[in-house]
Amino acid sequence: MSALGTINHNTKYSFVAAVSDVWGTNSEAGEVIEITDAADVSRYVVVTEDTPSYPYTWKVGDWYEFATVYGCNPKRPLYDSSTRRRDRLETKQAIPTTAFDIDPDVCPNCEGDLRHDNALILSEGSREIISKLPREFMLIATAESRITHHGNKADALENTAITSAIPSSPPRVVCSDCGTAMEEYYKQQ
Repeated sequence: MSALGTINHNTKYSFVAAVSDVWGTNSEAGEVIEITDAADVSRYVVVTEDTPSYPYTWKVGDWYEFATVYGCNPKRPLYDSSTRRRDRLETKQAIPTTAFDIDPDVCPNCEGDLRHDNALILSEGSREIISKLPREFMLIATAESRITHHGNKADALENTAITSAIPSSPPRVVCSDCGTAMEEYYKQQ
């Protein structure tokens, strides 16, 4: 099992690590745990209230498998900001939003809210937890994450797949309500 390595923004990770400290246990928004990976590198994991089986009863010193946990740099703009949606529409898809009246927050089809299709939708409480952490990069466990308790390091390493990191594909701007993909919609106009 290799170590986790460098954490990249919006990349999915699967790995095993020992819990070395627990912060904010059982809060309504989530909790922060400090982990130590197989290379003895310490990191923070924010476990949101949407993570399956939350809240956890963490055992400091025990090893856990973390599957589909996202890398996050809280200094970067949030995934669902209108500025990033406008930039995505203009630069990546060559749709000049200044050429005609486009509200980057509203679907032209049904007036629903727009978002990136791979956006991490976090509660205000989870965002507040993230904003208070001192490290630049961290990991976030969400509704699609899976956390399994293994106990000791030998069992964790023996019973899990190798460490993996899968970059997310570039996001598409979609409507949260009707599902319309904005790039395709404006290309047809």
